Parts: sequence; structure tokens; C-alpha cells
Amino acid sequence: MVIVSKFGGGILKDGKSFETVAKIICSKKEPIVTVVSAANGVTDSIVDALNSASNGTLDIDFFTDGLAKKHEILIKHIKNSKIKESAISRIHYNVALLNKLLYGVLFLREISPRINDLAMSFGERLSAIVLEAHLLDVGVNAKAFEADKIGILTTARFGKAMPLLKETRANLQKNLVPFLSKGTAVVTGFFGADMDGNVTTLGRGGSDFSSGIIANALDAEMLEIWKDVPGFMSADPSIVPRAKKIDLLSYDEAEELGYFGAKILHPKTIAPVRARNIPIIIKSVLEPSSEGTQISEKRHKMQQVAKSVAVKMNVAMLTIKSAEILEIVQILPFLSKLAEYDIELDAISTSEIGMSLVFDANDLHKVKNALKHFPNAEEVEFEEDVSLIGLIGEGMKSEPGISGRLFKSTGDAGVNVRMISQGASEINISFLIKRNEVNAALNAIHSEFMD
Repeated sequence: MVIVSKFGGGILKDGKSFETVAKIICSKKEPIVTVVSAANGVTDSIVDALNSASNGTLDIDFFTDGLAKKHEILIKHIKNSKIKESAISRIHYNVALLNKLLYGVLFLREISPRINDLAMSFGERLSAIVLEAHLLDVGVNAKAFEADKIGILTTARFGKAMPLLKETRANLQKNLVPFLSKGTAVVTGFFGADMDGNVTTLGRGGSDFSSGIIANALDAEMLEIWKDVPGFMSADPSIVPRAKKIDLLSYDEAEELGYFGAKILHPKTIAPVRARNIPIIIKSVLEPSSEGTQISEKRHKMQQVAKSVAVKMNVAMLTIKSAEILEIVQILPFLSKLAEYDIELDAISTSEIGMSLVFDANDLHKVKNALKHFPNAEEVEFEEDVSLIGLIGEGMKSEPGISGRLFKSTGDAGVNVRMISQGASEINISFLIKRNEVNAALNAIHSEFMD
């Protein structure tokens, strides 16, 4: 049986961070597949470089030279000169490819979706080389594998690709499994390739998703997600200092918390591991021996009913009022246009004459354009200074009076609720409030349910 361990960019900050990861991997007795994100800040720098190149304002050679030096610094303390020289050679090879891509964008003044995904993959390619070098330097037989080369196949939807699990499973059994009897595989997260061989990315946070896909394909015994925090918390500790670690979560609870922006686990990670009933454990690189948060199919109801209160800060709400709001023929063009623009809705509330939609505030201009396809709207209102709160827990399914306690606690704290949405999973109650009331709401709810 194999364990899949994923290490995110948030903890891959410097050479010492890679050394810490290498020590954790060395401590494992089971065969390990390590999935890595790009080093901290690298993906964002590539995004900025692409945009600057398309505007004609990027000094490409200066940028790529800096990127190469950044990764050379990450392997500066490697003792074995041959290992270091090999890694530096491969770093420069990949950076040279990215350099050519950026010159293509500069000349065309255009970033196509295909070029964007290919360029975005280089952060992970470089990170895998660095971690392989650190592992080899401490005596681990490690090898870096690039996701597109070993056959992690996806749909051809650039930027938000979805995995082809059956095909990926067959490819990894052939291209990855034979090596696992010999050493530790280091696999690039975040991207794969479509059936035509074009590189595709899984969306931001996609390295978590990659680790779930790989765990599914290998029938892993466990999926470990390594962070610099002890696990899922009962609230954001920067807002609620009394927040505590949650020991056990169901797949559904973890998925809900992920969609609410808890940056512990990308919600799409759940589906592939749930399909194979593979447990997930969130571990801290700062405390490798601690138990972390365990996630599985088991549903653990707690005495206080709710396990966590989460917040999604950067959202906006659209409220439409129309006598035709419930006529599917009238509303369908608008909803279709939202789907065409890849707009994900965080919450929906409807009545006979109105509908409220909550979405990421960064998509506001897209929603306004989509609204042109619902000309019969009698009244339209946008609210931007709002945040979405979610109370989550398996025990809420069968416990009466939860809503009463929830909204009494927020009312007593002087918080005005703008919209309410009961989750289809029945383990989540969502509601919208003004952004400046978030701190008061979270502390009041945590006091009522979790303290």
C-alpha cells in the first residue's frame, strides 16, 4: 500500500523548508508518492509576468534569470555537487522553455488559454526538481515525475480541467507504480494534460486536487495534506482566538469548509478519494508527530452539534425582483450565461418574486454582463460590502432549534442578516452579513456552539 503526501507552496518557502519536507519523507516506512506545489510566490510571479508580457512591459530575460536564481538558492546547501549540478541544469532547461513562451506572448500581445496553462505549470516542474535534489542528498532514491508526461489526463477545459480518472489510473499503474518499489516519487501537482497532449491546469489550489486524483489512481492507503497549521479549526483563529483544532471530520464537512474558503483543503480533493474510501489526514510540518485532522466517510456527531463556523469574505450579492423570476423560460438565458462565464454561485435564495445570488466579488463585471440576458428584471440590486458565513456540522441534520440559536446569537451581537440559505447537504446553514460585522458574528456564533 502507498501513501500520497502533498506539500503546498505555503510551506515551500526556502531551502530550509525543503529540508524539513525531506526529513518528513525520510521518516516514512511505506512507499511514498509526494505531490508538490510551486515554491511560495512562484505561480503568482508567473501570472504577473504573463500579464506584463502581453502588455509589452516585461523584461523577460531579467524575470527568467531571477526565477532561475530563486530556485538555485533553494538548493544552495545541498552537499553532493553532482546532485546540485544536475538540478541546476534541469532548472535552467525549464526556465529557458518558459523564456521562449513569454517571448511568444510578448510578440503576439495575447495570452491564449493553452499558453497560459503551459506557462503556469513551470512552478511545479521547478519545485519537483528542487525536492528531488534534497531527497537524493539525504540518501533517498527519489525521482521527479511531471504530471503531463506520466499521463494524468484531464478534459480540455483550460484553467479548470477535470480529471479523466479511468485513463489516469491506467497510465499511473504503468508509468509510476513500477518505480515505487525502488524509491520515492515526486510528482508535480496542479496540472495534467488533455487527450491531445496539451497541458491543462486544475484551477488555483489544484495541487490538493492532484493529490486526490493520484491517491484514487493508486488505491492509496492514506492521503496526507501537509500544512503549516495543525488542521481544520473551529473558526479562523485570527478572528476567534479561542478557536480549536477539529480532530475528526466527514468528507461532507470537509468539503463544505473547503467551499467556504478554509484554505486547508481544496474542496474538489474530496470526490476522488471518497470514490475509493481513502482517508485524508491534515498534518502540520511544524508538529509532524501531532495527529492533525482526520477526514473519512465516518460521520461524527459532537455534543455541541456544529463543528466549525467559516467565512467567505470576498463575495457580492445580486438581488433580482421580477414577476417572472420562477418562469424557467425567462430565467434560463441568464443562468446559462453565468455558466458560460464560469461563475460559481456560493449561495442562492428564492421567493415567488425575487432571487438572490451570492458569488465571488471578482466576478462582479461578468455577472453584470450576464444580467443583460434577463431583460425582464423589474428591480436589480448589487451589494459588494458583504461576507458569507457558514455554520457546519453533521449533528445539525437532526437537531431542532439550531437556526433559532444561530440567529439569536447574531442578533444579540447586533449583526443584521441580509440573506439565509440552507445547504442541500443539511449540514450547513449559510447567511450573508455586512463585511464589517464578520468579527462580531464569528465570535458570537463560536461562543454559542463551540466554546
